[in-house]
Amino acid sequence: MRIFHLSLLLAISIILCAAVSSSAGLSIPEPASVDISEAMSFEKYLTTGSSGETEKLLNRMDNLDMAESLKSSALEGNERLTLVVFGWMSCPDCEVVIPYIESVRRLNPNISTLYFGRNDATKAVLRNLAGASGTPAVFAARQDGTLLGPYYHEYPQSVRARLNSARDNDEKRDVIRDFRSGKYETELQQELAGMLKDAWRSIAAD
Repeated sequence: MRIFHLSLLLAISIILCAAVSSSAGLSIPEPASVDISEAMSFEKYLTTGSSGETEKLLNRMDNLDMAESLKSSALEGNERLTLVVFGWMSCPDCEVVIPYIESVRRLNPNISTLYFGRNDATKAVLRNLAGASGTPAVFAARQDGTLLGPYYHEYPQSVRARLNSARDNDEKRDVIRDFRSGKYETELQQELAGMLKDAWRSIAAD
């Protein structure tokens, strides 16, 4: 009987740890900052793409169906918050994520966005911060570029898990295609909402 109780407690502990891990999101463990002097506004970022890419991105923004959880997370804070975005207009995954980032900015005037394009220097910075240079990456920061910790990188963690468990490259391509077609937008919005909540908590704890 004692062995049964120990096994049960162990199983519960594993479940609880998994739940905490899955809800925590990505976060930079040590204090860090980015030099925002070379960053650009969203309007400037749009000019780095072709007219077709710009039109496609703006059209997607105008037709988003934002979840209430993301809206409420965007409106939760009343302090200044900057979302530092690494991306480029030709990136199909950026095309999925960035419309949500800009829609969040539109909802709350306390939120601003700054963009870094894709070049050797920014890839090195992103690799140092997140361990890989894939885009998009979105970091929560103070106005001076000091990072608050929470960030989003490339895909929602649930999609990353599917990619990691894929049996071959064909299956990985299917997962990525599904993400780009909108199949995982619920998971995407949940993760962005969690990032914002963690960012507001970090600011409140100062």
